[in-house]
Amino acid sequence: MTPADYARILKLASAYDNRQVTTEAAIAWHAAVEPELSGAVDVDEALAATTRYFASQPRGEYFTPARLLEQVRADFRLGREQIRADVSAAKAYGLVASDWGRCVPLPRGVREELAERRRVVQEEADRLALPAVSGVHATETNARPVLPDFKLRRV
Repeated sequence: MTPADYARILKLASAYDNRQVTTEAAIAWHAAVEPELSGAVDVDEALAATTRYFASQPRGEYFTPARLLEQVRADFRLGREQIRADVSAAKAYGLVASDWGRCVPLPRGVREELAERRRVVQEEADRLALPAVSGVHATETNARPVLPDFKLRRV
């Protein structure tokens, strides 16, 4: 994102907290946030994260670059461990090259495809889940859950 994009984010924030939006502030936000995001989100995603921040935070907390980063990381799975897990899954699905850096955030399209695949897998897992039987646990005696035969690719 560019300093002009950060000016848009600050202008949106000013609607909530009455801050003054200046060119210098936009440049400073760009310098503080962009190295951390490294192009992982676009301006529309950052604007949506800003709106979610103000919708969920207690009044009186001032919106800062650190708070924007926290919100974006939470919304778009950009925490360090989440990135590693997502990169590993994306490699297993063949969505990125095997030499993709394990701490490099995935592009938006890959994140969306990965989320869709996870949704499909979760639906299938829910469909195949054993019905709950009162008083019987899967770890007791002869209770053996039947799992589908998934073939995982080694990366």
